[in-house]
Amino acid sequence: LERAKVMLAYTKITSPYDGVVTMRNYHPGAFVRSPEQGGQVPVLAVDRTDLMRVQVRIPEREVPHIQPGDKVVIRFDALPGQEFAVPVARIAESEDAATRTMLAEIDVPNPERRIRDHMYGRVEITLDDAQAGVTVPSACLVGDSSAGEGQLFVVEKGEARLRKVRTGRDTGIVVEVLEGVTAEDRVVLRPPAGLT
Repeated sequence: LERAKVMLAYTKITSPYDGVVTMRNYHPGAFVRSPEQGGQVPVLAVDRTDLMRVQVRIPEREVPHIQPGDKVVIRFDALPGQEFAVPVARIAESEDAATRTMLAEIDVPNPERRIRDHMYGRVEITLDDAQAGVTVPSACLVGDSSAGEGQLFVVEKGEARLRKVRTGRDTGIVVEVLEGVTAEDRVVLRPPAGLT
């Protein structure tokens, strides 16, 4: 009797969560093979749609800075003008050796079911609050600036003058200058080697 009850329970498939059937490979009356008999196709797929998981690959140079709870703004290509502000839910804590990226996951509430599975979009993650200072193109720096100090040329009264600055984060495109120049200063972009 107990065995019959167990076998009878197999005739009813219960989802562990509320969702939507997004794939059905069999119709009522179809014969479903067990895995032992060569059946490899799932009967159906149920997706949860009230909470969507967004997956982002974080480049290696940003991996040390991202943490669960960091602020995120998501914009989907199919939903122009709409933004979703949520925190980072989870990070993989390990990089993919092939791509040199780390997976981060963001849980986005979707009560109105506007977001659909496999949508593409853009994700902005605030890794750290900006420090007081200005940013200049990295090509403005002269010499070595790896120790948090650097030099650049500032135009004063029509002349280029070399000025020492204290630098912050450098993305390779722009660099934070924490001390030494202000937003009103004009700096020389890509100074030639002979400039003095």
